[in-house]
Amino acid sequence: MTGVVGFPTLRLARVRIGPYTVLSLKNQEVIEISDQEIRSLLFYDN
Repeated sequence: MTGVVGFPTLRLARVRIGPYTVLSLKNQEVIEISDQEIRSLLFYDN
């Protein structure tokens, strides 16, 4: 997608989804979030 305008993507990493960041997680660690938290992510406004 970015290559079309002359900026090829060499690396892409998601580091945050809404208020959740990967900085507080250990490698391969998983957290569970509630249904309410999932719904709030749909309408999350930074």
